[in-house]
Amino acid sequence: MAVKACGIPREAGTTRSGSPIAISTAIAKAQIGAAGSSPAAEHLQRPQSRHILSASRANTEEYPMRVLVSIIALSVLVVACAPPAATTTPAPPPAAEHAPFELLRPNVTLEADPPPPFTYWAPEGSTIRNHGNPGLWVAYLNGRQIIYFGDACRASEWQRYVGEPLSSLPPAPEGMILRTYCTTCAKTDDLRQDRINVVFEQSTQVITEIACH
Repeated sequence: MAVKACGIPREAGTTRSGSPIAISTAIAKAQIGAAGSSPAAEHLQRPQSRHILSASRANTEEYPMRVLVSIIALSVLVVACAPPAATTTPAPPPAAEHAPFELLRPNVTLEADPPPPFTYWAPEGSTIRNHGNPGLWVAYLNGRQIIYFGDACRASEWQRYVGEPLSSLPPAPEGMILRTYCTTCAKTDDLRQDRINVVFEQSTQVITEIACH
């Protein structure tokens, strides 16, 4: 049989309801039960839920920024740890090739068969005929004869230096036979069509002729 003491139910056979401990315990349980379903309790719980959602949103919004910061930090670290770029001295450019040099083309009369490979060596208005020796040609002008020994030594490629100082002459390529002498200097008269001869004026040191002989 249940009895009531101060409005608080008590089972029969329990201690008296007048016990302060029993009364206090019952009141506390009643207050807690009422608070759990009251609007005040819901009001107390909602801020906590909002706080959790706000924290979750903050974490979600901060995540891309954290990723970006991590990427920037990693990039800086990679750059800082990368070995310094080697400071190499650029290789010198290859020897500059001369611009094509246009050889002279004097107005001459060709009576040679076969004709010479070039006519730059012949005076203007001269007549070119074959020499008695194959590979040689002669230009005739007013009783004067100029012998051309062909281009076996590739003298045509050196004509750009005619009229230039002797000091401008480059070193002879490997295998080339090069001979220099002045217009009044003594020289041997042996004929070698694979030898390039550079003739210069003694007083001015200016090249006057380049030919194969």
